[in-house]
Parts: sequence; structure tokens; C-alpha cells
Amino acid sequence: MIDQPSQKESLQAYFHEAAVDEVFKRYVEPALKGADEDEHGNAMKSFAPDASGLEMLSPALLKRYAENPTNQEKEDLLRTIMSLGQAIEDTADEMISLRNDFMTAAKRGNAKRLKAIMETGFPVNYQDPVTGETALHISAGCQARKTLRVLLKFGRCDFLLRDKQGRLASELAYLYGRDPAVARLLGIKERKQADANGIRLTRRPKDK
Repeated sequence: MIDQPSQKESLQAYFHEAAVDEVFKRYVEPALKGADEDEHGNAMKSFAPDASGLEMLSPALLKRYAENPTNQEKEDLLRTIMSLGQAIEDTADEMISLRNDFMTAAKRGNAKRLKAIMETGFPVNYQDPVTGETALHISAGCQARKTLRVLLKFGRCDFLLRDKQGRLASELAYLYGRDPAVARLLGIKERKQADANGIRLTRRPKDK
């Protein structure tokens, strides 16, 4: 029997992948762009203003490395890669912490905190890798109307996302939130989104 990953392990795996993308976007892409612009390899380009502690990367080094790098260039690149590896771990930890704050805010109805986190760019439709729940599911299921209003006003909710049990947010509002009015409101939004995308909406997806 294969052991199932714990919630902590699932979160670490999910956010490690997200952190790799984020670090690449913050630090590597600007350097790659610089490599295209710097034909003579004279410029030294910082990754980003907030990349304190990271090594500087020569844009031309990225282009020359595959050709015939010197030992010093190899060392510089390896040190940079090591720095980025630490940046990935640090970014993943930051994302996990932000994720915990985000889901806790949704559960407790802390509208101000939820809004502040969304404004940092945290994905509104983030789904917990273990339960599949979004902040919309949690707010609906906990009768947290204040956070629900913030989510709806933000305007980016995907109402057709389902948790790992195949349930829509409207179902959780009815089953656990004991809030028929919210269940009806979410049901309307779910049907509207489904119609706009040519999707036949069912309460539970049929097994294939």
C-alpha cells in the first residue's frame, strides 16, 4: 500500500512548483532579457530590487556558458543557481504562510485581511491541494458573508470550481453554511458562468 502524502507535504510540493515559476519570473527572465540586449557582455544586471543577498548575474554569461565558459564563469553561475535555490525555498515558505492566512481569513470572515492578501496578487481561485476547496467554498460553508462579499466584489471568482468531493460552493453554503439565500445567489452565478461557457451544469459531475 502506498502512503498518501500528508497535507504539509502536499502544500510543500504545490508551492515549491509555484515558487520555481515566481523566482524564474522575478530573477531569471530579466537576466535572459539582458542577455539578448547585451551583445558584448559588459553589463552586470541585478535580478530585481528586492533580491537582496543574491549574486549578480552577467547577462552575457548565460549566452557564453554553453560555448566555452571559464572556470570563474562556471563558479559564478553555480553560485547564482545556489542563491536561486534558496530563493525558491524562501518564496515557497512565504507562499505557504500567505496561503494559511488566506484560508484562515476566509474561514473566520476576516474580510479586511482577505482583501489585503488578494491585493498582493495571491490567486483568488487557489484550491487547497488536499481538499480542493477555494476561499469561496470555505466562506460559503462557514456562513462567512463578509468575506463572501469581498470575494464577489473582487470579480475574479471561478464559480464552477469543485472541491475533491465534486461539490460547488453553493452546495457547501446549503449543506454546512445553512444559508439558503447564499446558496441561491451562488447557484445563479454558477449557472450564469456555465451558460456563458456552454457547460451543462450538474450538482455533481458524473464519473467517467
